[in-house]
Amino acid sequence: MIAVHYISKTYNYYIAGLVLSFPGLSILAYYFMYKEQGVLKVRVTTYFAMLSAIPFVIFLLVLNFMLKKYNILNSI
Repeated sequence: MIAVHYISKTYNYYIAGLVLSFPGLSILAYYFMYKEQGVLKVRVTTYFAMLSAIPFVIFLLVLNFMLKKYNILNSI
């Protein structure tokens, strides 16, 4: 969150949205899951993660359109 805060104040403020999607912690989680549970559990988890990205993309699209008409609080 600190990185997002500081990046949002720079000239390249749009990169702040990418920081949120960086898989830094996910890499460690998948590694340890693989070590403890095996490849099948990791594959099932990645399928679920890919499916969960669909509602997030829908949220981003709706937020983008709502911001044309309303302020941030009403849009969220």
